Amino acid sequence: MAPPKPTLAIGGSPVMGSKNAKVQIFEFSDFQCPFCSKALEPVKQIEQAYGDKVAIVFKQYPLPF
Repeated sequence: MAPPKPTLAIGGSPVMGSKNAKVQIFEFSDFQCPFCSKALEPVKQIEQAYGDKVAIVFKQYPLPF
């Protein structure tokens, strides 16, 4: 039995890389969160290493602070 495949839609979200890539990474983040900004460097490294082989999708997730 195969594990269930997650169903997240890119929709109109900003994407780094190709929207048609087989590998999709969804980042749920808040622009105002100081901790979320620490993900920027690893995301850039993934983009540089894999280019259009991966889609990095940003989803706005406002935090309550």
